[in-house]
Amino acid sequence: MDSYKSYQLNNLSQFINCIWKEVFFNDTSNRGVRHLIVPDNSVEMLFTQNPFYRTSEKGESAVLRSHLSGLKTKPQYIQTDSSPLLSIRFRPCCLHHFTSVPIRYTINESISLQEIFGKKIAEIEEELYESCSVEKQLEICENFLMKQLSTHYNPDPVFDQIVASMHCSSVKLSELSKTYGISIRGIERKFESKLGLSPAKYQKIIRFVKASNLKSWQFSKNLTNVAYSNNYYDQNHFIKDVRQFTGLKPSVFFAMDRGIQTPIFSE
Repeated sequence: MDSYKSYQLNNLSQFINCIWKEVFFNDTSNRGVRHLIVPDNSVEMLFTQNPFYRTSEKGESAVLRSHLSGLKTKPQYIQTDSSPLLSIRFRPCCLHHFTSVPIRYTINESISLQEIFGKKIAEIEEELYESCSVEKQLEICENFLMKQLSTHYNPDPVFDQIVASMHCSSVKLSELSKTYGISIRGIERKFESKLGLSPAKYQKIIRFVKASNLKSWQFSKNLTNVAYSNNYYDQNHFIKDVRQFTGLKPSVFFAMDRGIQTPIFSE
């Protein structure tokens, strides 16, 4: 996507996927139009001074400025008249290292940055808008995030290893329990505390995102192959998950342009 550019924070790469800028919404064909957003295993922190509309699948709408969009398990729609200044994409299991707000409150929610990070974030936002270069904006973001990390960092190597295992393969909780010497209930408590979701729900999101990868789809062009290559038990199981996460039939969703989410589903 030519309208999208991402930047890495090397000192925070363990926690931050990237900082990104886009001009997607500055295009007249995208401006003021509702765009479908589906679960993509990301947590986004957006800086914008323009009204940003988010509408849930139930039709509940919120009008926001700068905000944090938590991990999604349901589809939603967004609409704005211009692109945000920039966005910070957290790795989904890492937000808890930067805030004291219980992560479960952020799931499927869009929350003002002051509620997540306190009043000091207003100063950071002002600095970002006053800065005259991308390099300076990256520096401002990195300094802020490093300060938050120094306050809230709470390492849990076992949790990190379990998450990494889930991303590598479709693995049962009973197997993870034996491998890491922790009860299934212990694993569930870790996920509820640090991610805000059950491990089973998170595994479903991982599988859906992998199945929705545009490179895999362009290679296969066959929904049955997509389903079985991503460890769905059968077609019905695949259809149910796609409907749950997108509100659409697989044939409709996979034929759609991913819009603003194209970069994520192209990784």
